[in-house]
Amino acid sequence: MSSVVEGAGGQLPLEPQSTSEILSATHLFTVAIVGRDDVPWGTGPGGMQQRTLRLQVELLELLKGSLDVPPGTRFSLEVVQKRVSAFIEMDYMGLWSHADTAPGVRYLVVSTGASQSPAKLMQEGPCKRLFDAKLAADVHAAIAAEPGTNASRLLQFAYERRAKVDELFGRYLWARIKPAFLKQHAMVLPLIVRLMHAADATEGFRRSVADGLDDAMSDLHEPDDLVIAVARAYFEMLAQPEAQPLHDDLIEGYIFNTVFIDEGKSRIDSHRVFPNAADRQRYASLLKDSDQERAAELRNWLAQR
Repeated sequence: MSSVVEGAGGQLPLEPQSTSEILSATHLFTVAIVGRDDVPWGTGPGGMQQRTLRLQVELLELLKGSLDVPPGTRFSLEVVQKRVSAFIEMDYMGLWSHADTAPGVRYLVVSTGASQSPAKLMQEGPCKRLFDAKLAADVHAAIAAEPGTNASRLLQFAYERRAKVDELFGRYLWARIKPAFLKQHAMVLPLIVRLMHAADATEGFRRSVADGLDDAMSDLHEPDDLVIAVARAYFEMLAQPEAQPLHDDLIEGYIFNTVFIDEGKSRIDSHRVFPNAADRQRYASLLKDSDQERAAELRNWLAQR
């Protein structure tokens, strides 16, 4: 009988309803695909093309949960892939239908299940997500951050690691700090904005922090002082060249959601957000080159008289 191996993340609690994968998963572990038996595509149900791949996988590191094999163990994994044809890409057709299975690929496996077999936990169903194995750094950061009950300390901890963590840690961060933000947003918001504006933070981390703020705003009655502060923070982010990969999300999502209740109905006057006309003109000019649908609506909002 195989002995049970415990993960390094004994400090990580299981919180099934959490918005953080790090907290909601029963198992977190990294693997490398070390071999693949290629098989031809055949015809499956409904005329779809389908094949069953046999992969050889090595367990690299166990971060959360218990497994029945230690790191370094190699095991076989059979997964089903589906497609319409070699020339047509469809919407989501299952976890492994869209995953890279080439030898050498490394994944961080996020799984939820009662099994202690890594092969079973990597099957469609228990396996919730496959991330680049580099995101194991996010799990290590969360382990170091636990119990994460002090929002100010956790935000300082996140700031010190902003260039090393990614989206997973960002969602863990928000799962931990959201209660404090909802109770004391005036105190917590400046620390959140500092993270969003950090030009040397990873793109994934900045995006997840901005996502979390956008989500948290919807849980408040959005007092004007908060709307003004958040709108300014998002617009300042828009002005950063380093935030270029986030510009579409800022325009179509974060900024629009903050200053508009719905299409054509603003939540607050632009003069209250930016009393200085030069600021309104500067941000309007940043929106001129955008081909996003809501850029024009935001320009009109900034041009209010």
